[in-house]
Amino acid sequence: MHKVKVNPTAEIVAEDIGRIGDYSEEGFGYVLEDFLIDEGVVAGLEVIPTATPSMAVSILSGRIYQERRQGQQDEQLTPPLVIVSNTSSFPRIDRVIARYQAVEDEPELRNYLVDVVTREVSKQEFKTRIRGGIAYQLLEGTPSPVPAPPSVPEGWLPLAQVKVGAGVVQILEADIVDERQ
Repeated sequence: MHKVKVNPTAEIVAEDIGRIGDYSEEGFGYVLEDFLIDEGVVAGLEVIPTATPSMAVSILSGRIYQERRQGQQDEQLTPPLVIVSNTSSFPRIDRVIARYQAVEDEPELRNYLVDVVTREVSKQEFKTRIRGGIAYQLLEGTPSPVPAPPSVPEGWLPLAQVKVGAGVVQILEADIVDERQ
């Protein structure tokens, strides 16, 4: 039997190189935790009225940093968020909120070993990756002579307040108040 001599230094270097990614991710997490707001930070994700005036708002591309994770939206939100018309005689204020959401990628066909003895291989669909996405919600306010926006639930970040007047049929840019941190 032949023996192969392995350089122990090479093994240590390979292990250290493998950990560089772990250290980088951990360090980036500390930067976010130490220098940015603990509740989360929004970059981009501006709430705007739709191009054709309607009772809907859209959200431009951007990122959200929350719980040491990053969610990303590469394009304008489609379909837009539809605001319920206000049939009351008083105005109300709705609120657009967002939070980080893990999203599984589309499944891929992968080979897997069915039987170790016969070495039989088969193909099966697997969801192999998870990416950072963003979940949105539109909170409807209560009509009132002096309206107040609904409170933001724990774990969500406010993006904008939308003023919905009595009998309004379209949302304009002047109706949107930016709340991004």
